[in-house]
Amino acid sequence: MRSGPYTLENTLFEPFVDYHNLDRKMQAGEVVRLDLGCDFQMYKGDFGRTIPVSGHFDEGQRETMELLNGAYLAGITTMRPGASSMDVFKATLAYVEQHQNELKTAMAKEAAADALKRKGYALHGLGVDMAEGAPKAFQAGNVLCYEPQLTSGNQAFFVEDTFLITAAGHEVINPALPYSPSDIEKAMSQSSPQVK
Repeated sequence: MRSGPYTLENTLFEPFVDYHNLDRKMQAGEVVRLDLGCDFQMYKGDFGRTIPVSGHFDEGQRETMELLNGAYLAGITTMRPGASSMDVFKATLAYVEQHQNELKTAMAKEAAADALKRKGYALHGLGVDMAEGAPKAFQAGNVLCYEPQLTSGNQAFFVEDTFLITAAGHEVINPALPYSPSDIEKAMSQSSPQVK
C-alpha cells in the first residue's frame, strides 16, 4: 500500500529492499495504491485498486479514475488467444485518445497527456513467480495481470486484475472488486469509519 507521492512508479520496488522506507502519514485528499500479492499452494495472485484516503475522490481524481477504468476495460476486451500485450496497450491508449477532448479537469487532462506519451504498461504473466514474462501471443491457460497507471500531479492512479485466458476470451480470477469511483466510495463507507 503506497499513498500520495509514493504511488508513482519511481518508488515501486523500494519496499522490497526496506519495508519501512516508504512509511508516511496518509493525508486526506490523497489516493492510495492498494496492490495485493498473495499465494495459494505456491501459485501467486496479484490485483489492486486506487482508493481515496478520505473515502471520497475529488472532482479531478474522479474524472481521472473514470478515464483509467474506461481505458483499462477497453484494453482487456482484447485479451483472448492470439492477442498480444501490444493489442492490449493499443486499445487502452486508443480509449484515452478518443476521450481526451471530453475531459474537464486539469488533473484528468494531464493524466491523458501523460498516458499518450507512453509505449505501454505493466502486463505480466503470473504463476509460481509473481512477475513472469508475458507470452508473445496469448494462449488459453495463460494467467496474466494487467496494471495500467495514469499519472497526474504528484499521484498515480492504478487498477489491476488477474486474468485467465480462455478459449472464448478471458475470465477475471481474483475476487470481484469495484472499478467506478462511486462503487469504491460505497465499499469504503460500508467497511470503515471515514477519515476526516
